[in-house]
Amino acid sequence: MHPEYLPTTTDGKLTHVMEESAEVIKLICKSQRFGIDSVHPVHGYVTRTKLLAEMDDLRQAIKALERALT
Repeated sequence: MHPEYLPTTTDGKLTHVMEESAEVIKLICKSQRFGIDSVHPVHGYVTRTKLLAEMDDLRQAIKALERALT
């Protein structure tokens, strides 16, 4: 996410973690349904690659939330 769009409030950071979690869950579901190395028919990404990127986004969102909560 572009830095200027990152949430600054605790509520915003909670929502960000929730959104990133949903994206990871969605890709895990797709990997179970179509295979971890399936290619998206429209966007052309490989599920494995996209999942790794979304997991990284989730880790960053969790770290930002942890900093806000401590």
